[in-house]
Amino acid sequence: MVKYTQKGKMAPKGYSKIQSNYTFLLGDLEPTSICFALFQEHLFDQNDIEKVTSKAGTKEQNNQILTILLERSGHNSYEKFIDVLKNLNYDHAVEILESDEFEEIRLVIVGKTGSGKSSLGNSLLNKNEFACKRSSLSVTKECSDVSERKLYKLKKSLKVLDTPGFFDTRSDVNVATEIARCILKTAPGPHIFIYVMSINSRFSKEEEDSIDLFKNTFGKHALDHLVVVFTGADQLEDQTLDQWLKEAPVKLHAFLDECKHRYAAINNKAGEEELKHQVMKIAELLAKTHKNNEDKHYTNRMYKEAEAIFREKKEEAKREGEKKERKLKEQCNKLFDKLNVQTDELTKKEKSLVELQVAFKAKDADITRLKQEREAKIRESKRLESKARDEEIARLKQEQESKRLSKVIDELQETQKKQWKQIIDYEAMLNSTPSMERNTESIKCNQCLHTVAHGSDLLNIPGVGALEKSTVTVFGAEGVLKQKFINETDDIFDVYTTSKADIKVTSNRIGHPKYVWYDIGYDWSYMHCKGKECKNQIGWKYQKNGDTPFYGLIDANVTD
Repeated sequence: MVKYTQKGKMAPKGYSKIQSNYTFLLGDLEPTSICFALFQEHLFDQNDIEKVTSKAGTKEQNNQILTILLERSGHNSYEKFIDVLKNLNYDHAVEILESDEFEEIRLVIVGKTGSGKSSLGNSLLNKNEFACKRSSLSVTKECSDVSERKLYKLKKSLKVLDTPGFFDTRSDVNVATEIARCILKTAPGPHIFIYVMSINSRFSKEEEDSIDLFKNTFGKHALDHLVVVFTGADQLEDQTLDQWLKEAPVKLHAFLDECKHRYAAINNKAGEEELKHQVMKIAELLAKTHKNNEDKHYTNRMYKEAEAIFREKKEEAKREGEKKERKLKEQCNKLFDKLNVQTDELTKKEKSLVELQVAFKAKDADITRLKQEREAKIRESKRLESKARDEEIARLKQEQESKRLSKVIDELQETQKKQWKQIIDYEAMLNSTPSMERNTESIKCNQCLHTVAHGSDLLNIPGVGALEKSTVTVFGAEGVLKQKFINETDDIFDVYTTSKADIKVTSNRIGHPKYVWYDIGYDWSYMHCKGKECKNQIGWKYQKNGDTPFYGLIDANVTD
């Protein structure tokens, strides 16, 4: 058998054809039969087959097949590859590769949760491919599969990848994992990123952070492949998009400048003809951007360069933080040294005071002894006068000495108080944590406004099954624990805990099915509003093994 020895890249024309239809070929080929046929045509050798079979999954194996074909199967391998496809009856693949009619444009749609990414993807594809609904939570949990639509008028084939809101600053999605996945699913790389923003939402600090995260993650090269699409065009009313943008913040204008003012608007709820017209304008903008980039796609190399720059920035920020921490420690050590010196001085003064007190007592004893001797000599002649005089002298001396000693002691005590206050204040500063301030602001049923509890009743009891925990200011109280839960019927709700609540308890667990709880170690019951004729479910009562009960309030069903 002739062993395959020819190496080198495929000829440019064939190379470009396969790259342009890379996503389609990943999902359309059966790797085992393709490998065997390529081996028979001497395009693959035994090592190539082993590399392919070592991969898990059809797409991963096909990705390895295409990589070997493009990079090391030889200058004239494209024609042999076409023959293999024909022999294996891959007629559709052959038609696409040999046709000059359609050019593939691979798109990745990114943006904040709720901006309309999935709806835009469905409009571009002209079918409901991606799940979407109005929600503050991301409906798309991970990168979708690539979906295709051919635009015959433009002779373009759009391949669209929808992504979760992994550019949300509050998102818990693993950004690095999802980016790697989107690069893989649009292999060998996306041609265009569509950043989606909603006209209905103001340009907030969170949106600025999301844009910065996009640029830091994908790097400056991604801006050459970027198009901005504003959803909710019906809110423009009589304005054009350019007129609306005149009132936009400076940072949004700067972002549009960076992507060379490649932007458009769409109303995903528009009628069929209007929506078709808006989609075609966006498609023309995508095709123009693709052409301006000389049909080149964003590569994994560009992502790795951006990742390296971003990692260096994080390391620099870490080093700066460590430098500030060292400086703070030095300041603390200096302050401790100063306090130690002052404490030593205070100890010396206390010791001197004790020595003075001993000396004063000895002196008093001497004075008493001298008085007695003197009184003995003049007792007979001047006893009464001497006694009165001696007593007066003793009283005056004692009063004067007591005042002096009291003044010295007062001064020393005041100095000691000041020193200890400095130590206590400093320790309090080091050990202080934010405290939760409570007041008596009412927590009311959002239907009948019956007072259920007060801000001072709020507790911070962490739940075992909480999806998310955050500290918020609510009902006039700071540092309140807000927890997000999902029950057995996949309903999600935010909950606060209180020590008491003015409610009705339903022990037989009859309530709204949306708010069914699940057993996680507590006996629980539904609780409803006690307002007249009000049936609003406020939350649940919890109790464990006869302990003191506490209450969970559903954020969506109460108000202040």
